[in-house]
Formats: sequence, structure tokens, C-alpha cells
Amino acid sequence: MGLDDKFTFALNDVLHTHPSNLEFAAIAVEAEYEIPAIHWKKEKMAILVLGGAGYIGSHAARALRCSGYEVVLYDNLSTGFRRLAQGFELVEGDIADEARLRPVLARVDAVMHFAAHAYVGESVENPRKYFRNNVLGALSLLNSALDAGIRRFVFSSTCAVYGIPEQIPITEQTPREPVNPYGASKFLSKTHSKLTAALTDYAP
Repeated sequence: MGLDDKFTFALNDVLHTHPSNLEFAAIAVEAEYEIPAIHWKKEKMAILVLGGAGYIGSHAARALRCSGYEVVLYDNLSTGFRRLAQGFELVEGDIADEARLRPVLARVDAVMHFAAHAYVGESVENPRKYFRNNVLGALSLLNSALDAGIRRFVFSSTCAVYGIPEQIPITEQTPREPVNPYGASKFLSKTHSKLTAALTDYAP
């Protein structure tokens, strides 16, 4: 089984076979996914995949479409590739652009957010870029989704939030102690999404 097939199998497994599972790791990809503990309706459901022209987002989009979902991609193409969006509707824009997002969010039922900057070395050299996009941008996106009435939000986290763990494998009980701006930015945005869920009827 190739990497693409393994990723598709893992995503489908969580979405359909075990909808109560909150997290899973994509095979050979340093990413962690949180899936809402609710049963998503499959029929005619439209999902907006942010960062959909990137590696992980494009795989998620294909897995979703194979499972019968309608998929719209949203990407600013700063690190994504237009060719990865071929065959999908692609809306070009920034996650903090509320005006650009508003009409797109109005026609989808759920959001999957993969549009983070994700290079550890770059985050050390330019931490402002990472906190601007990964924290402020993510907060703006979350608020835009809330304003649009969307209550299903999948947030892609990272093992970098755990820093240098004392034990392997990493579990949900492992302390979150990021050691670089990338990990810290993802930890902050993840914390905010969980607080939002606790205070609203959101399902992050």
C-alpha cells in the first residue's frame, strides 16, 4: 500500500469507522489531526479545505471526495502548488481575509484547516511570520467560521507542540512544552480552539 493509500485509509477510518476518535497521525507525516466527536452527515456535505493546495491538504481533499463529500479548496499558494488543486474548485486567498472567506464559508458545512506555516527553522528566523499566520490568522479564520454558522472545524496540529518528549511514543498525556516558535504558535491556536469549543457549541 502506497503513502497516498495509507493516508486515505487513515482519514476514512476516522471519519466513518470511528467518528468518536479525536486524533490520528497520518502515516509518515509529522501531523496530528483532530476530528470532532460527532457523526458528520455524508450526503451532500460540503467541506472547505484550507491549505488544500499543499501536501497534506491535497491528500485530505482527495480522501474526502472519494468518500462522497463535496470539496472546496482555499489556499494563498505561498507554499502550495496549483497542480495539486487540479480537478477541484480552488479559491485563492489568505486565511485572515474575512471578506474573501465570507462567501465561501456561506456555502460549506465544515472546515478543515491545514493552512499553517510549518518550517521549524524558518520559525526561529522569523517568529513574527509564524505567530501572525498560525495564531492571529487561525483566530480570524475561526471567528469567520463561527460568524458563518459553521460548527464543525478540524484543526491540524503537530507533534512540535510536545517539544522534546521524555518518552516515545507520544500520547495525549505527554506534556505540551514546545521549544520553537512553530510549535508554540500551533499550541496557542490549538488552545484557543479548545476554549472556543468549551464556551460555544463548536466541535473542533
